[in-house]
Amino acid sequence: FCDVPVLSELLPLLFSAWRVALPGLAAEERRCETGRLVDLLQRELLGVSDKVEARRLYAAHLPPFLPQLGLSLCASLPRLVEGACALLDEEVGAAASTPLRHPEAAPATVRRAFLAELPPVRGALALLAELLRSTWPRAHAHAPKALAHVLLMYVRIEAAYQKLPAQAGTAAEAGGG
Repeated sequence: FCDVPVLSELLPLLFSAWRVALPGLAAEERRCETGRLVDLLQRELLGVSDKVEARRLYAAHLPPFLPQLGLSLCASLPRLVEGACALLDEEVGAAASTPLRHPEAAPATVRRAFLAELPPVRGALALLAELLRSTWPRAHAHAPKALAHVLLMYVRIEAAYQKLPAQAGTAAEAGGG
């Protein structure tokens, strides 16, 4: 789903219903249904990565649900990691482009706008971290890719922060730095 009002209502309900229904299924049926849900989730993560509100809903609601899926996530881990990294890419890109979206704004306004973009970055990081935590037996095989990606995103955020205009009264404006 990419329709945000629908997604915002259905996503929490889907995860809540899953927690209730899953224990009542027979083992084989539980494995099959969990596999189908994981397949759906991996497609959804890649599909919503360029849709701001939808990706933020997934980043908010999915991490607490991942432990319910447990090791079933392992079979789809490469694509799930790819999807989580795509969400992180988009959020970091949004934060890094803050000065470009506010070219005429006062330095303090640009800084506030940049800081306002960081909670979604943290949400995307939390999703990736919980994905790896929930799949710990297989996560080590994907940890190098995830870690390299997280480090690159950190460098992008740091570079964007360094390019923010100085605030009034800083040492840089006073000629001290």
